[in-house]
Amino acid sequence: MSIFSSEEKNKKDTLNEKEWLRLEGQPVIDLYETSKDLILESPMAGVSPDDIEVFLEDDVLTVKGKREKLEEREKRNYFIQECYWGSFLREIILPVPVDGSKVKAELENGILKIIIPKLRREKRKRIEVREIEENSEEEIKSSKKRTRKKS
Repeated sequence: MSIFSSEEKNKKDTLNEKEWLRLEGQPVIDLYETSKDLILESPMAGVSPDDIEVFLEDDVLTVKGKREKLEEREKRNYFIQECYWGSFLREIILPVPVDGSKVKAELENGILKIIIPKLRREKRKRIEVREIEENSEEEIKSSKKRTRKKS
């Protein structure tokens, strides 16, 4: 599984190597829900909390950052090179309404965990239906008060 979308793969085929290296990667994620929260988890090995930015705007959660590669002393002849180094960005449209004022993000053992409280909405609420009479007592009292003030 590649960390790049098919559009980015197509870009790779048409760009030279230096341009290709500037493309942003897309971190892999797990997004699940509990009864109260949405939880996003993403492996971020080698990334410092200072190098991660998390934004929530409307129903879109953005995870942005960079993973710095350690300096290579000599050029390597890779057989397989799957580790992504450099900038990354992932935007996720959240599937349910959330309370953006209470979002928490933490990085533990190389795993970014974002806890997003869901908005609590009552599933079913009974609404009282009142009958309004043409000349209810309240309307009569109100009309008498207006008449007295005019006289």
